[in-house]
Amino acid sequence: MFSQSEQNYVRKLRKRPVNERIALAEEKVRGLWDYIIDVCKTHENSRIIVRSDRLSSQLPPSHAAHSFTNLQRCVQNYEIIRLAALWDGPKADRLSIPTVIALVGDLEVLRALYKRRLLQRRAEEAGIIDESDPELAALFARPLARAARDTTRSGFHRDARQGLLLGIKAMNSARRVALAEFRHRNIAHNLTVDPVRLRAGQIDRLLHTTTVVGNGLYGLVLRSGFAIEDSRVYARRCAESLWRNCSLGRIEY
Repeated sequence: MFSQSEQNYVRKLRKRPVNERIALAEEKVRGLWDYIIDVCKTHENSRIIVRSDRLSSQLPPSHAAHSFTNLQRCVQNYEIIRLAALWDGPKADRLSIPTVIALVGDLEVLRALYKRRLLQRRAEEAGIIDESDPELAALFARPLARAARDTTRSGFHRDARQGLLLGIKAMNSARRVALAEFRHRNIAHNLTVDPVRLRAGQIDRLLHTTTVVGNGLYGLVLRSGFAIEDSRVYARRCAESLWRNCSLGRIEY
């Protein structure tokens, strides 16, 4: 799952106290979701500038057309760089999905997260808002209704499947590797080896997987989630409001 150097980091990471790892995961997963939303916005701008003819159809054969082609390439490459970075291997200073997986993908941490979720459910049923309330500790002595316990367990398992299992699968997928190789060979470095070919559909599918995994990790760690589709619809609305009536004016050769 991880490279040798990354495994060394993960081993050191898992020697830290469970509560410390959870606190770090909470910090990273909040920043991670902001990053994912930003990539969704970039994707929607790229969809119009690169994949549609809304702007390119306004350009006659000209010097300006060459410049616009360069702009298209820059926008597309920026999206690829940002999306690929979300899947970079675990490291202390990284906001990446593998970093969060390294923090929480451990039995001790998962047990602690599940205990926190049960506690939150008991607090909700008792009407306790403040998690530091001394009455909260006494709630574990009370049995949780079976329906509430089953709902809590199924929600935790869903987030674990989407955040951890799907995340690990995507980390090792050919699609993710192709994106990382494209960034490495075609964008970050001027390598003489054969360039990697990347299709638009590969980017789209990995971005969709990224939003699902990110939402699963957010729920697993912070016990809440985002409306993924609403976030993507909002990103599209922002892009459309900018480019809908955009005119390039008169272009001369």
